[in-house]
Amino acid sequence: MVMTILVLIGAVLLVALLGVLIYRASRTFDANPNHTYVVQSEGEIVGALREPATLWDPKMSVLRDKDAPDITYPARKAQTGEFYTRSLVNRRTGRISLTVNTCTPKPFRSITLDRHQLEITANVVFRLDIERIHICSQLDNFGATLSNRIENLFDNEITSCRDEDIRAQQTRIEQSVTQALRSIEEDAKGDNMLNGMPLGIKIYEANFSFSEIDTMAEAQAAHAGPEGRPIGPIWIDQQHIDKLADTLSDRTPEVRDAVMRMIELQTRQNIVEILSKSGGLVAFTAKELGLNDILSDTKEERGGANRMAAPKAGLNGNSNKESSSSELDDEAQDTLDTSGPIQRDYYGRPLPKQQSKQ
Repeated sequence: MVMTILVLIGAVLLVALLGVLIYRASRTFDANPNHTYVVQSEGEIVGALREPATLWDPKMSVLRDKDAPDITYPARKAQTGEFYTRSLVNRRTGRISLTVNTCTPKPFRSITLDRHQLEITANVVFRLDIERIHICSQLDNFGATLSNRIENLFDNEITSCRDEDIRAQQTRIEQSVTQALRSIEEDAKGDNMLNGMPLGIKIYEANFSFSEIDTMAEAQAAHAGPEGRPIGPIWIDQQHIDKLADTLSDRTPEVRDAVMRMIELQTRQNIVEILSKSGGLVAFTAKELGLNDILSDTKEERGGANRMAAPKAGLNGNSNKESSSSELDDEAQDTLDTSGPIQRDYYGRPLPKQQSKQ
């Protein structure tokens, strides 16, 4: 009888010990400086674990499974450059990463003070603050809030600068955004959140890269004809006018005149190509094509006609022969035309003489 009682007591103790071991194993969490667990008690967050600990109080539990916080942020793969959403929480175990991470929102557009469009790729290096981890644990849109804040701060800085000053002031812009992000996290006390709502993170640095968007190419593509060519004589928007002004600001008058001449000739060429698409015969004078400056210096009045400058002699002297023969033909024509006034059309071509009626 005594032996039976002792066996029963031993079995109960063994079961109790086994239950304690199982309870301890399920309630022990290996927290360390690289990851932690958020603990709640009766629905209220009481803090985060800093070292391995066992929650003996049954009222206390770790946020996991359906109660796990949603702490995600946009990131970019270094190998492929692909953008994806990364989570800092293992929902099954409730473990939250405390390592240093880099938030990289998708590239966004920003307009400078002189109306240049830039594509910005921003990066912010941060980590969760274990002292204020209850803030990010209670946010449903942590990643969206952080991304919008990064885009807004960089956009505010870039829109206050001209495009030529962005590269020169890139370090200043990065330092200003970094300081603004730190101010939001550090200066908020109580309900005083003038700069923004803190996210419970530590900011280490913010940086960005940029590339200019060719808005004129986009406009040409949008208004291109069936052959892929732009419709219209010339496409220069405000952005490219400013770029031309920046390019010519410190140039000599000769360079500026040459560039403006090229733009003028390109415009005339575009106009001629558009008019030629009509399928009919279209004639243009040298004046209409902007070629007056290459006319011969010894321009003579031949009833309103212009003579083009003769080409210079080549290595074999063929050009001189052709020029001489051309001049002889012109002199012969002048001799024939001295008999009376020559009537010409709008383009300076001589009209055929009408035979007088007898």
